Amino acid sequence: MADKDKLDVEIKLLRTEVAKAKKAAEKIQDDHDYNEAETRDRWIDEWLKESGWPLDQKRDREFPVTGMNSRLSLRESSTADERAFRGAKGDIGFVDYVLWGDDGKPLAVVEAKRTRRDPRVGEQQAKLYADCLEAMYGQRPIIFYTNGYEYWIWDDCVYAPRRVQGFYKKAELELLILRRSSRRDLASATERIVCVSIPSRRKCRPSSIAIHAA
Repeated sequence: MADKDKLDVEIKLLRTEVAKAKKAAEKIQDDHDYNEAETRDRWIDEWLKESGWPLDQKRDREFPVTGMNSRLSLRESSTADERAFRGAKGDIGFVDYVLWGDDGKPLAVVEAKRTRRDPRVGEQQAKLYADCLEAMYGQRPIIFYTNGYEYWIWDDCVYAPRRVQGFYKKAELELLILRRSSRRDLASATERIVCVSIPSRRKCRPSSIAIHAA
Protein backbone atom coordinates (compact mmCIF):
# COMPACT_ATOMS: atom_id res chain seq x y z
CA MET A 1 0.00 0.00 0.00
CA ALA A 2 2.84 2.38 0.85
CA ASP A 3 4.47 1.71 -2.53
CA LYS A 4 1.17 2.39 -4.31
CA ASP A 5 0.70 5.66 -2.44
CA LYS A 6 4.24 6.68 -3.32
CA LEU A 7 3.64 5.86 -6.99
CA ASP A 8 0.38 7.83 -6.99
CA VAL A 9 2.16 10.88 -5.61
CA GLU A 10 4.96 10.62 -8.17
CA ILE A 11 2.41 10.33 -10.99
CA LYS A 12 0.65 13.42 -9.67
CA LEU A 13 3.94 15.33 -9.64
CA LEU A 14 4.67 14.21 -13.20
CA ARG A 15 1.23 15.31 -14.39
CA THR A 16 1.77 18.69 -12.75
CA GLU A 17 5.08 19.13 -14.55
CA VAL A 18 3.54 18.12 -17.89
CA ALA A 19 0.72 20.64 -17.42
CA LYS A 20 3.24 23.37 -16.66
CA ALA A 21 5.25 22.39 -19.73
CA LYS A 22 2.17 22.77 -21.91
CA LYS A 23 1.53 26.23 -20.51
CA ALA A 24 5.15 27.19 -21.07
CA ALA A 25 4.96 26.03 -24.69
CA GLU A 26 2.03 28.37 -25.27
CA LYS A 27 4.06 31.40 -24.23
CA ILE A 28 6.23 33.14 -26.81
CA GLN A 29 9.79 33.62 -25.65
CA ASP A 30 11.21 36.96 -26.80
CA ASP A 31 14.89 37.72 -27.30
CA HIS A 32 15.13 40.81 -25.11
CA ASP A 33 17.84 40.60 -22.46
CA TYR A 34 15.84 41.41 -19.33
CA ASN A 35 17.91 42.21 -16.25
CA GLU A 36 17.33 40.37 -12.96
CA ALA A 37 14.73 42.81 -11.64
CA GLU A 38 12.79 42.72 -14.92
CA THR A 39 13.06 38.93 -15.03
CA ARG A 40 11.55 38.68 -11.56
CA ASP A 41 8.73 41.11 -12.32
CA ARG A 42 7.89 39.82 -15.80
CA TRP A 43 8.38 36.06 -15.48
CA ILE A 44 9.28 34.62 -12.08
CA ASP A 45 6.58 36.39 -10.06
CA GLU A 46 3.97 35.16 -12.54
CA TRP A 47 5.11 31.54 -12.43
CA LEU A 48 5.32 31.52 -8.64
CA LYS A 49 1.78 32.86 -8.33
CA GLU A 50 0.51 30.26 -10.81
CA SER A 51 2.07 27.61 -8.57
CA GLY A 52 0.18 28.87 -5.53
CA TRP A 53 2.72 31.29 -4.02
CA PRO A 54 0.98 34.69 -3.58
CA LEU A 55 4.17 36.57 -2.60
CA ASP A 56 2.07 38.82 -0.37
CA GLN A 57 4.46 39.04 2.58
CA LYS A 58 7.62 41.10 2.92
CA ARG A 59 9.66 38.02 3.85
CA ASP A 60 8.85 36.37 0.50
CA ARG A 61 11.27 38.60 -1.45
CA GLU A 62 14.79 39.88 -0.72
CA PHE A 63 14.88 38.03 2.58
CA PRO A 64 18.04 38.89 4.60
CA VAL A 65 20.34 36.12 5.81
CA THR A 66 23.59 36.35 7.74
CA GLY A 67 26.81 34.35 7.73
CA MET A 68 27.57 34.56 4.00
CA ASN A 69 31.23 35.53 4.33
CA SER A 70 31.99 32.88 6.94
CA ARG A 71 30.54 30.23 4.64
CA LEU A 72 32.35 31.57 1.59
CA SER A 73 35.63 31.44 3.50
CA LEU A 74 35.15 27.70 4.05
CA ARG A 75 35.20 27.11 0.29
CA GLU A 76 38.53 26.52 -1.42
CA SER A 77 37.34 28.41 -4.49
CA SER A 78 34.49 30.73 -5.34
CA THR A 79 32.79 31.97 -8.48
CA ALA A 80 33.04 35.52 -9.80
CA ASP A 81 29.47 36.10 -8.60
CA GLU A 82 30.39 34.99 -5.09
CA ARG A 83 33.52 37.17 -4.99
CA ALA A 84 31.49 40.17 -6.16
CA PHE A 85 28.86 39.40 -3.55
CA ARG A 86 31.50 39.25 -0.81
CA GLY A 87 32.89 42.65 -1.74
CA ALA A 88 29.55 44.38 -2.25
CA LYS A 89 27.39 43.12 0.60
CA GLY A 90 29.69 41.84 3.30
CA ASP A 91 28.29 39.18 5.61
CA ILE A 92 24.60 39.82 4.86
CA GLY A 93 22.85 38.28 1.86
CA PHE A 94 19.41 38.87 0.39
CA VAL A 95 17.62 35.84 -1.03
CA ASP A 96 15.62 36.67 -4.16
CA TYR A 97 12.68 34.54 -2.98
CA VAL A 98 11.99 32.32 0.02
CA LEU A 99 9.00 29.96 -0.14
CA TRP A 100 7.70 29.32 3.38
CA GLY A 101 5.86 26.44 5.00
CA ASP A 102 2.90 26.86 7.33
CA ASP A 103 5.22 26.16 10.27
CA GLY A 104 7.32 29.23 9.46
CA LYS A 105 10.26 27.23 8.12
CA PRO A 106 11.73 27.70 4.62
CA LEU A 107 10.65 25.13 2.04
CA ALA A 108 12.65 26.54 -0.88
CA VAL A 109 14.91 29.34 -2.07
CA VAL A 110 14.80 30.81 -5.56
CA GLU A 111 17.82 32.47 -7.16
CA ALA A 112 17.01 34.63 -10.21
CA LYS A 113 19.33 35.47 -13.11
CA ARG A 114 18.79 37.71 -16.13
CA THR A 115 17.07 36.07 -19.10
CA ARG A 116 20.10 35.63 -21.35
CA ARG A 117 22.28 34.21 -18.62
CA ASP A 118 22.61 30.52 -17.85
CA PRO A 119 20.68 30.11 -14.57
CA ARG A 120 23.18 27.49 -13.41
CA VAL A 121 25.69 30.25 -12.63
CA GLY A 122 23.50 30.95 -9.58
CA GLU A 123 23.72 27.39 -8.26
CA GLN A 124 26.42 27.90 -5.63
CA GLN A 125 25.07 31.26 -4.51
CA ALA A 126 21.66 29.65 -3.98
CA LYS A 127 23.39 26.86 -2.03
CA LEU A 128 24.99 29.44 0.27
CA TYR A 129 21.57 30.97 0.91
CA ALA A 130 20.24 27.50 1.74
CA ASP A 131 23.17 27.00 4.15
CA CYS A 132 22.33 30.24 5.95
CA LEU A 133 18.60 29.50 6.15
CA GLU A 134 19.28 26.00 7.47
CA ALA A 135 21.47 27.48 10.22
CA MET A 136 18.75 30.02 11.07
CA TYR A 137 15.69 27.72 10.99
CA GLY A 138 16.95 24.15 11.38
CA GLN A 139 15.51 23.01 8.05
CA ARG A 140 17.32 22.91 4.73
CA PRO A 141 15.23 24.36 1.88
CA ILE A 142 14.97 22.98 -1.63
CA ILE A 143 16.98 25.06 -4.14
CA PHE A 144 15.63 26.59 -7.36
CA TYR A 145 17.50 28.78 -9.82
CA THR A 146 16.07 30.26 -13.00
CA ASN A 147 16.41 32.92 -15.69
CA GLY A 148 12.65 33.01 -16.30
CA TYR A 149 12.87 30.48 -19.15
CA GLU A 150 14.91 27.64 -17.67
CA TYR A 151 14.09 26.25 -14.23
CA TRP A 152 16.41 24.05 -12.18
CA ILE A 153 15.69 22.27 -8.90
CA TRP A 154 18.27 20.87 -6.49
CA ASP A 155 17.62 18.97 -3.29
CA ASP A 156 21.28 18.67 -2.41
CA CYS A 157 20.50 16.34 0.50
CA VAL A 158 19.36 13.69 -1.97
CA TYR A 159 19.62 14.47 -5.69
CA ALA A 160 21.84 16.17 -8.22
CA PRO A 161 20.42 19.33 -9.88
CA ARG A 162 17.90 18.68 -12.64
CA ARG A 163 15.90 20.82 -15.03
CA VAL A 164 12.13 21.08 -14.47
CA GLN A 165 9.25 22.94 -16.10
CA GLY A 166 8.47 25.31 -13.26
CA PHE A 167 8.09 25.79 -9.53
CA TYR A 168 6.57 23.24 -7.16
CA LYS A 169 3.48 23.83 -5.05
CA LYS A 170 3.67 23.95 -1.26
CA ALA A 171 2.39 20.39 -0.79
CA GLU A 172 4.95 19.08 -3.28
CA LEU A 173 7.85 20.78 -1.50
CA GLU A 174 6.61 19.53 1.87
CA LEU A 175 6.57 16.00 0.45
CA LEU A 176 10.15 16.29 -0.82
CA ILE A 177 11.37 17.40 2.60
CA LEU A 178 9.33 14.67 4.34
CA ARG A 179 10.97 12.06 2.11
CA ARG A 180 14.37 13.07 3.46
CA SER A 181 13.35 11.78 6.90
CA SER A 182 12.09 8.53 5.39
CA ARG A 183 15.39 8.01 3.59
CA ARG A 184 17.37 8.71 6.77
CA ASP A 185 15.23 6.22 8.68
CA LEU A 186 15.91 3.55 6.06
CA ALA A 187 19.61 4.31 5.91
CA SER A 188 19.93 4.03 9.69
CA ALA A 189 18.39 0.56 9.66
CA THR A 190 21.73 -1.08 8.85
CA GLU A 191 21.12 -4.20 10.88
CA ARG A 192 18.24 -6.57 11.35
CA ILE A 193 17.72 -9.57 13.54
CA VAL A 194 18.01 -12.87 11.73
CA CYS A 195 16.91 -16.01 13.49
CA VAL A 196 19.07 -18.99 12.72
CA SER A 197 18.28 -22.57 13.57
CA ILE A 198 20.59 -24.31 16.01
CA PRO A 199 20.12 -27.97 17.03
CA SER A 200 17.64 -28.29 19.91
CA ARG A 201 17.07 -24.51 20.15
CA ARG A 202 16.72 -21.27 18.14
CA LYS A 203 18.98 -18.31 18.58
CA CYS A 204 18.70 -14.78 17.22
CA ARG A 205 21.75 -12.76 16.34
CA PRO A 206 22.27 -9.37 14.66
CA SER A 207 23.08 -9.40 10.98
CA SER A 208 25.06 -6.77 9.11
CA ILE A 209 22.76 -6.94 6.10
CA ALA A 210 22.32 -3.34 4.99
CA ILE A 211 18.95 -1.98 4.02
CA HIS A 212 19.29 0.72 1.37
CA ALA A 213 16.76 3.33 0.39
CA ALA A 214 15.31 2.77 -3.05
